[in-house]
Amino acid sequence: MSEMRRFETSRFGLLEVGDDAVIRFPQGIPAFEEHKEWAFVGEDESPIKWLQSLVDGDVALPVCPPELVFPGYRAEVTGEDLEVIEASSEDELGIMVVLTIPGDVRQMTANLRAPLVFNHLKRLGCQVILKNDDYPIRYRVFGDPEGAEGEPGSLREGS
Repeated sequence: MSEMRRFETSRFGLLEVGDDAVIRFPQGIPAFEEHKEWAFVGEDESPIKWLQSLVDGDVALPVCPPELVFPGYRAEVTGEDLEVIEASSEDELGIMVVLTIPGDVRQMTANLRAPLVFNHLKRLGCQVILKNDDYPIRYRVFGDPEGAEGEPGSLREGS
């Protein structure tokens, strides 16, 4: 049985997180390099989760599977990235993209260029920058927000 940690967050209140639920980012995440431990938080039935920092209770990133907003999404991860998360095969990997959710949720964008890649067996993660320019940094999830790139995704209101 894993040891439980209690952690106060501004978004979710008091969280209890088992060691087996902690995802470690050996290099941190760009802009959050000092945040090495994170946990997924959110309703089981919701495809959108929050990646909650276990270093700072005020830091949580909304994330979702890339296929939710871009069917057919395919990230090409380098051998160097796989080394960071100690993955030896694609079967060990999970991928999420970071969402930006402004006050008007209809202007939500997804960062398809820099997904978060996880080794779900070893509970390790990293953010990778894809070489493929086909995937934008600000991909519109629904609607036509000002300044967003790419065609609207498949996530629709009421989905």
